[in-house]
Amino acid sequence: MRTIICGQFKQETNRYTPGLSDENVYRERECFWGEEAVREHFIGTKVELGAFFDQLDACEECRLVPVMALNASPGPVTAQTVWDLVANRLLEAIDTQQRVDGVLLALHGAMVTEEMEDGEGELLLRLRQRLGPDVPIVATLDLHANVTERMMENATALISCDYYPHTDFYETGLRAARILWQAATGAAKPVMAWKKLPMLFPFVITDMGPIVPLLKKAQALRENGTLMSASICHGFFHSDIYEMGAAVLTVADGERVTAQKGAEELAQSIWSVREALMRKFYSPKEAVKLAMEAETGPVVLADVADNPGSGATMDSVVLLRQLLDMGAVDVVFAAICDPQVVQQAKRAGVGAAVQVQLGGKQAPEITGGPLCCTVVVEKLTDGRFRNQGPVFRGVLVNFGECALLRIGGIQVIVCTNHAQPCDLGIYYHCGINPAEKKILAVKSAVHFRAHYKTIAKQIIDVETPALGCMRPQMLPLAHCKRPIYPLDA
Repeated sequence: MRTIICGQFKQETNRYTPGLSDENVYRERECFWGEEAVREHFIGTKVELGAFFDQLDACEECRLVPVMALNASPGPVTAQTVWDLVANRLLEAIDTQQRVDGVLLALHGAMVTEEMEDGEGELLLRLRQRLGPDVPIVATLDLHANVTERMMENATALISCDYYPHTDFYETGLRAARILWQAATGAAKPVMAWKKLPMLFPFVITDMGPIVPLLKKAQALRENGTLMSASICHGFFHSDIYEMGAAVLTVADGERVTAQKGAEELAQSIWSVREALMRKFYSPKEAVKLAMEAETGPVVLADVADNPGSGATMDSVVLLRQLLDMGAVDVVFAAICDPQVVQQAKRAGVGAAVQVQLGGKQAPEITGGPLCCTVVVEKLTDGRFRNQGPVFRGVLVNFGECALLRIGGIQVIVCTNHAQPCDLGIYYHCGINPAEKKILAVKSAVHFRAHYKTIAKQIIDVETPALGCMRPQMLPLAHCKRPIYPLDA
């Protein structure tokens, strides 16, 4: 019987977001300790941990030991106390086993803590120091990982998801679990290679544009048996660390030359189309005009820069103001994070008219401050439901207490917790059929596309002033290694 330690520790850090991601922030999304709690939450889900259980629980010779599962919404730096607690729990779990044959983790790859620029690299280092050089350590990564030297030095294999929207976390988890098990049983000897690119990706959608053939090339290397894994990591420039940027990761069975050749070729292909990867966005006025002129809906207006999935505040009302100023009707806005307004609505009750200062409270110098208006409270909910769409399918999401408010011809979902409304379930949860609306405004950069495109007649990306801007040129980046494209030609 072989013992495999597993767990999850994820956060995508936006160093420009004020505050601190402490244990309470993790609890708002996912914070589970111990085998029973982790299994109860993740068995049957289509994410990495669900895949770990499906793949390895089926192996009679495997004893899978889940330690914890933490996942905070993208946002401010992770509290050092949280990182220390996770690291210590993992090390304690290792120490209490008679033997450990492997460690399998679901990580993000862009975590910054109060004291560390490279949260994942430091965690992998601690594990490697405790386990020694021969025990395999395999981790899944988000496509937006900032892969570092320390991560590469201390992991046996790193495997990122392919798609953005992230519809393949489950498949990524299966691939990682298979590689870990092959390494633990001696059926394969994974060796890893990489090529770092001096390049900051914008937020690239992986089912359109020049990234599509690059992704197919990486997948072909896996499918034809040349490589065990080939991953294109876009990086996450909001983390603003020295080693951030794009990277290609490859894993081969005992053939380091093969792995390195695959990484080099993929990296060169990416570099050759770097200019074509840049994206176009509309101003709020342009976007609302296009949406109002559309013959049929729903037209989706994506408030891409105030995306909580990039660590933005989720409380900008710039796009909402534009919709009101231009007289848009038959609109649902999902969602604005404003716990104070939710509590006002709760005290007033359904049907009441309330004077509020909505949104714009967390970074008013950037987002322009709150919207002073009178709203009608239409519905109050607990903000909890399971995603039904392709992204995070089956996962219980927690927006905290929510209020559905009406301002003229616009319904606004106001939530308590930062959570990305990338699933149409947010509307159904509030008693709304989104397919019947003319305009849907959503605070999401790309993830929403996977589910919303099933009903959308048109999708328009809107760039507003916010902390989750989509282009690296829009941020005062201070720590990254230079020169780097597109900051330096």
